[in-house]
Amino acid sequence: MLAASIVLALASMAFSPPSMGYLDHIDVPMLCILFCLMASVAGMSECGLFAAVSERMVSSTGSVRGMCLALVAATFFGSMAMTNDVALITFVPLAMAALIGAGRKDLIMPVLILQTLAANLGSMATPVGSPQNLFIYSKYGADIGDFLLRMLPLVLVGGVAVFAGCAFGCKGRCISASNKDAPEVDRRLLAAMAAAFVLGVLSVSGTVPFWLSLIVTLAAVLIVRPSILRKVDYGLLLTFLFLFIFTGNVSSLEPVVGFLGGLMDESPVLTTALFSQAVSNVPAAMMLSNFTSDWEALLAGANIGGFGTPIASMASLITFRIYARWESHSSKAFMALFLLSNFAFLGMLLGVDWMLHPWRRNGCGGPFPACSGPRWERRPRKGIRRL
Repeated sequence: MLAASIVLALASMAFSPPSMGYLDHIDVPMLCILFCLMASVAGMSECGLFAAVSERMVSSTGSVRGMCLALVAATFFGSMAMTNDVALITFVPLAMAALIGAGRKDLIMPVLILQTLAANLGSMATPVGSPQNLFIYSKYGADIGDFLLRMLPLVLVGGVAVFAGCAFGCKGRCISASNKDAPEVDRRLLAAMAAAFVLGVLSVSGTVPFWLSLIVTLAAVLIVRPSILRKVDYGLLLTFLFLFIFTGNVSSLEPVVGFLGGLMDESPVLTTALFSQAVSNVPAAMMLSNFTSDWEALLAGANIGGFGTPIASMASLITFRIYARWESHSSKAFMALFLLSNFAFLGMLLGVDWMLHPWRRNGCGGPFPACSGPRWERRPRKGIRRL
């Protein structure tokens, strides 16, 4: 993704030569907030909090089904606060170790896929659950109540399906509870990182200035444990930077504005979801945000679009990468089950969203209706001309 974003940014410069206007394309507050959240979550993971909670959840169960439900639930709820990719990095290795220890290697593949679905579903529920949520929430100054009203029905329906699949699919003999003691938690590091995380969340809503959150997070990390800075995903931050440049340059091209603007006017949810299948939902949200003022539809489309192809959500590749390193893996079988389950969820969530919020344009029904009237009209935004 980083290499692709660099190529796209360089290619777009052929149509929009470098200038000081590039600074207007870059959402500096969003990049700073994302850095603060990644650093604080990395710190909470390093202090042993996530490992301790996970071990306690697993050890408290007495059956294969209970253990699998605990692992999927940890991923589901964890992704709401620590983002979907961090949740998968944290809980997928734990699931593999727990299932191998229980002698149920046959459940590794379905449980990991359920965890991936759970991570993408849980991350839909909060502004800090995924990069595209953070971007949309920050750019549009969205209301948290409206955010929850739009996303929670999708999260609930998908969550019921995931946990039902886990309950019916993960059966077997009872296992003994884990004898491991919960890992020790570095309380000093936890307190500092939790405070930084809270400030980062408050910065998302605009309650705290982003620069204050950045200063406090940097100071806390440097004082308590500077090595945490090495765990921040700078590749993701650079990817965002180059995508900002690319989307800003392309958004100034009138043919592109007319084409994408027309599609987004016809059906923003379906357009964003389908666009995500080819370029991933994060760059799709960034790109298409320049062509609509309907942030709720863009939000729903980007999150639903995270299901489907392996690159629809880059977090999904984390699971496959971890699974592929296992010596007894079957990558073809994993990918077949992954595609089947993900496209099933893509269709289900699109259907649920359409029933709750019928895709309409100027009062006309259907995803791509033939309606009279102006092809596309929107409130003017910086860098976009009114057509």
